[in-house]
Amino acid sequence: MVLGKINELTPGTQILAKVKIVNIRKKENEDGNIFYIGTMVDKDGVANFITSLPLEKGKCYEIFGRVTEEKSIKIIERTIKGVRYPKEIEDIPPEELYNHGNVLDFKVPAIFELAQQNIYVNYYCKNCKSIVEAKIKPRGLVYICKACGELEPDEVDVRIKALGKIHFGTVTKRCYIPPSTLENYFPGLLDMLEEFGIDDTVKTIHYKLHGKTYLIKGFDGKDDNYIITEIEDI
Repeated sequence: MVLGKINELTPGTQILAKVKIVNIRKKENEDGNIFYIGTMVDKDGVANFITSLPLEKGKCYEIFGRVTEEKSIKIIERTIKGVRYPKEIEDIPPEELYNHGNVLDFKVPAIFELAQQNIYVNYYCKNCKSIVEAKIKPRGLVYICKACGELEPDEVDVRIKALGKIHFGTVTKRCYIPPSTLENYFPGLLDMLEEFGIDDTVKTIHYKLHGKTYLIKGFDGKDDNYIITEIEDI
């Protein structure tokens, strides 16, 4: 009874559990290091996990890990009494898994705290990936790349990101919402930017997210920023 009791365990608690990997996704942090996040299930519950180990979806393992502040599990490679974890084990029968192993991605409720000045709209050159300066001139908006010069609109990528705080119950962390996460949550976000401009788009993002509770998924990134990968309405 490990994953079913995860909300009762304090951060840093070490666990051993026999689990099935429901899903796993490869990610890359700001330093270019590869890691994996996903969802796993055992007899009594389901939990998110993060690890540097390339586990396989659908396979069963006996794992060693630690509970994080967000109530997920960090799976660690460790040898205990001559046994190396994680170790692959025989398939766990569906009748011995929580909900027969049929679980969706596991998200946790959290409250966003954002300020409008920490929602950023950046332009990037598609040719050299440098940041582009957008200037308003009599002939309209002009994009200037220091390396490539003046660019056409179709040579520019627009990215909107946000920095703020996120509250998991009594735990508060700094958070980063990447462009891909915002664009997935706000369909047509870039069209909104083009139609209504930067100020109204930023106000809309702030109004929608600030002070509200959502189901979220993410992981600990660089400088103790919690990286939000998915946002879902409750």
